[in-house]
Amino acid sequence: MKKEDHDIRHQRLPHEAHAHLPRRPSHDEFVHNVVRLIIASMPARRHGVAEIASSLSLGEQTFRRHIFAATGLAPKDFITSVQMREAARLLIDCQDVRIRDVGCRCGFDDASAFTNAFKKCYGMGPRQFRNLHNDEAE
Repeated sequence: MKKEDHDIRHQRLPHEAHAHLPRRPSHDEFVHNVVRLIIASMPARRHGVAEIASSLSLGEQTFRRHIFAATGLAPKDFITSVQMREAARLLIDCQDVRIRDVGCRCGFDDASAFTNAFKKCYGMGPRQFRNLHNDEAE
Protein backbone atom coordinates (compact mmCIF):
# COMPACT_ATOMS: atom_id res chain seq x y z
CA MET A 1 0.00 0.00 0.00
CA LYS A 2 1.29 3.40 -0.93
CA LYS A 3 1.76 5.96 1.82
CA GLU A 4 -0.69 8.36 0.08
CA ASP A 5 -3.44 5.70 0.08
CA HIS A 6 -2.92 5.06 3.78
CA ASP A 7 -3.04 8.79 4.58
CA ILE A 8 -6.21 9.33 2.55
CA ARG A 9 -8.05 6.41 4.16
CA HIS A 10 -7.27 7.67 7.65
CA GLN A 11 -8.31 11.24 7.06
CA ARG A 12 -11.74 12.15 8.29
CA LEU A 13 -14.22 13.35 5.76
CA PRO A 14 -15.40 16.92 6.38
CA HIS A 15 -18.78 15.78 7.68
CA GLU A 16 -17.14 13.24 10.01
CA ALA A 17 -14.56 15.67 11.36
CA HIS A 18 -17.20 17.91 12.88
CA ALA A 19 -19.82 15.31 13.73
CA HIS A 20 -18.95 15.46 17.42
CA LEU A 21 -19.28 19.24 17.64
CA PRO A 22 -22.60 20.87 18.49
CA ARG A 23 -24.19 22.36 15.41
CA ARG A 24 -24.27 26.14 15.16
CA PRO A 25 -26.98 27.97 13.30
CA SER A 26 -25.97 28.73 9.75
CA HIS A 27 -24.88 32.22 8.81
CA ASP A 28 -28.28 32.73 7.18
CA GLU A 29 -30.12 31.78 10.35
CA PHE A 30 -27.83 33.97 12.46
CA VAL A 31 -28.33 36.96 10.15
CA HIS A 32 -32.10 36.35 10.06
CA ASN A 33 -32.21 36.37 13.88
CA VAL A 34 -30.15 39.55 14.03
CA VAL A 35 -32.38 41.27 11.47
CA ARG A 36 -35.49 40.32 13.46
CA LEU A 37 -33.93 41.71 16.66
CA ILE A 38 -32.90 44.95 14.97
CA ILE A 39 -36.34 45.54 13.45
CA ALA A 40 -38.11 44.70 16.72
CA SER A 41 -35.88 47.05 18.70
CA MET A 42 -35.73 50.01 16.29
CA PRO A 43 -38.72 51.97 17.63
CA ALA A 44 -37.29 51.83 21.17
CA ARG A 45 -33.83 52.87 19.87
CA ARG A 46 -32.32 49.72 21.40
CA HIS A 47 -30.58 48.45 18.29
CA GLY A 48 -26.96 49.24 19.06
CA VAL A 49 -24.19 46.66 18.94
CA ALA A 50 -24.17 46.17 22.73
CA GLU A 51 -27.94 45.68 22.93
CA ILE A 52 -28.11 43.26 20.00
CA ALA A 53 -25.12 41.25 21.29
CA SER A 54 -26.70 41.05 24.74
CA SER A 55 -30.03 39.93 23.28
CA LEU A 56 -28.18 37.07 21.56
CA SER A 57 -26.25 36.23 24.76
CA LEU A 58 -22.99 37.12 23.03
CA GLY A 59 -20.19 39.43 24.00
CA GLU A 60 -19.76 42.48 21.79
CA GLN A 61 -16.53 41.24 20.21
CA THR A 62 -18.02 37.81 19.51
CA PHE A 63 -21.05 39.45 17.92
CA ARG A 64 -18.78 41.71 15.84
CA ARG A 65 -16.82 38.70 14.57
CA HIS A 66 -19.97 36.69 13.77
CA ILE A 67 -21.75 39.49 11.94
CA PHE A 68 -18.63 40.36 9.94
CA ALA A 69 -18.08 36.70 9.02
CA ALA A 70 -21.71 36.35 7.94
CA THR A 71 -22.13 39.64 6.07
CA GLY A 72 -18.74 41.19 5.40
CA LEU A 73 -19.98 44.36 7.11
CA ALA A 74 -19.08 45.99 10.39
CA PRO A 75 -22.00 45.63 12.83
CA LYS A 76 -22.87 49.35 12.74
CA ASP A 77 -22.97 49.28 8.93
CA PHE A 78 -25.10 46.14 8.97
CA ILE A 79 -27.53 47.70 11.46
CA THR A 80 -27.79 50.82 9.28
CA SER A 81 -28.46 48.67 6.21
CA VAL A 82 -31.30 46.91 8.05
CA GLN A 83 -32.73 50.28 9.10
CA MET A 84 -32.60 51.56 5.53
CA ARG A 85 -34.19 48.43 4.02
CA GLU A 86 -36.98 48.60 6.58
CA ALA A 87 -37.45 52.33 5.90
CA ALA A 88 -37.66 51.66 2.15
CA ARG A 89 -40.21 48.91 2.75
CA LEU A 90 -42.34 51.17 4.96
CA LEU A 91 -42.16 54.05 2.47
CA ILE A 92 -43.46 51.80 -0.30
CA ASP A 93 -45.92 49.63 1.63
CA CYS A 94 -47.36 52.15 4.10
CA GLN A 95 -48.31 55.19 2.05
CA ASP A 96 -50.43 56.60 4.88
CA VAL A 97 -47.47 56.76 7.30
CA ARG A 98 -45.71 60.12 7.35
CA ILE A 99 -42.05 60.14 6.39
CA ARG A 100 -41.09 61.52 9.80
CA ASP A 101 -42.92 58.59 11.41
CA VAL A 102 -41.13 56.11 9.15
CA GLY A 103 -37.86 57.57 10.44
CA CYS A 104 -39.04 57.22 14.04
CA ARG A 105 -40.13 53.61 13.47
CA CYS A 106 -36.68 52.89 12.07
CA GLY A 107 -34.86 54.29 15.09
CA PHE A 108 -34.07 57.87 14.07
CA ASP A 109 -34.63 60.64 16.59
CA ASP A 110 -35.12 63.42 14.07
CA ALA A 111 -36.26 63.74 10.48
CA SER A 112 -33.05 65.34 9.20
CA ALA A 113 -30.87 62.49 10.50
CA PHE A 114 -33.22 60.02 8.83
CA THR A 115 -33.26 61.95 5.55
CA ASN A 116 -29.46 62.25 5.49
CA ALA A 117 -28.95 58.53 6.20
CA PHE A 118 -31.55 57.60 3.59
CA LYS A 119 -29.96 59.86 0.95
CA LYS A 120 -26.54 58.38 1.69
CA CYS A 121 -27.92 54.88 1.18
CA TYR A 122 -30.30 55.35 -1.77
CA GLY A 123 -29.01 58.49 -3.45
CA MET A 124 -32.31 60.31 -2.95
CA GLY A 125 -34.44 61.51 -0.07
CA PRO A 126 -37.29 59.44 1.36
CA ARG A 127 -40.00 61.62 -0.24
CA GLN A 128 -38.44 61.30 -3.69
CA PHE A 129 -38.02 57.54 -3.14
CA ARG A 130 -41.69 57.18 -2.17
CA ASN A 131 -42.86 59.27 -5.12
CA LEU A 132 -40.71 57.27 -7.52
CA HIS A 133 -42.21 54.02 -6.28
CA ASN A 134 -45.74 55.46 -6.37
CA ASP A 135 -45.20 56.37 -10.03
CA GLU A 136 -43.97 52.85 -10.80
CA ALA A 137 -46.99 51.28 -9.10
CA GLU A 138 -49.46 53.29 -11.17
